[in-house]
Amino acid sequence: MKSENVSAGAPLSTRHSGDVGIVRSDSEAFTAARALIESRQNISPRRLVEPGPTAQQLGALLSLAAAAPDHGLLTPWRFVIAPVAQRHHLAEAFALALIDRDPGATLVQIESAREKAHRAPLLLVAVACLGPREPNTPPLERMVSLGAAIQNILLGAYAMGFGAGLTSGRAMSSPRLRSLLSLCEGEDAVCCINVGTVAKSKPRRRLPEPASFVRTLQLEEQDARRSGDNQQEEEPASPATEFTRMNAAAIPKTFIYPAANQASSPTPPSLHPR
Repeated sequence: MKSENVSAGAPLSTRHSGDVGIVRSDSEAFTAARALIESRQNISPRRLVEPGPTAQQLGALLSLAAAAPDHGLLTPWRFVIAPVAQRHHLAEAFALALIDRDPGATLVQIESAREKAHRAPLLLVAVACLGPREPNTPPLERMVSLGAAIQNILLGAYAMGFGAGLTSGRAMSSPRLRSLLSLCEGEDAVCCINVGTVAKSKPRRRLPEPASFVRTLQLEEQDARRSGDNQQEEEPASPATEFTRMNAAAIPKTFIYPAANQASSPTPPSLHPR
């Protein structure tokens, strides 16, 4: 296929020559994105070795984080880089956090806590900023933004040829780590992002089928309208309806909630029956 320069901000189907980039059809772009996303794995820091990303590559990964959805344009997150030369401070915070919550921890356990700070070539601490802001976007929406920023970094690292994985634990909420990272009120350390070269791969996990985590909202009012005496010619099914039909055997029965009762029901039943 002929290559053309494109603008990074325009839809694939409308990009023109004269800008920066390479044009690809929507189908090709989706195939490439799907292959990248579905083949990515969470790699334990124990399996990550040098080399890690260069300074230029790290900058590129962080620019991907900036592309995450952000309701209110708050940038409700930040990342703290832990350089190798400073990891001993992080290791000590992990060790002291363990001792604080378990004074009887053994020397082996304490050393294991310290060792967690020294595994991956690149270590970032992801921090959620959930304090009062303007506009005051709800905390859950801010966490969605952080999750998207983290996923962008993970996918970018994988596209560069690195492995990456997330680690967390009770040390994330410890006063020791909060002090080390200079966290303000309303800021919380969520997890560590570990990036490096994969020393040992592992079998890929089987991804859940969409039908296992999808439900379709359907109101009785809609069914009644479709089956009434004066039913008009049925409109073409929407993609959502077609998906439900195609997966009817796999998707659990959808909860049918009478539209007329919505206002009188203070606590509607769950739309996600098990």
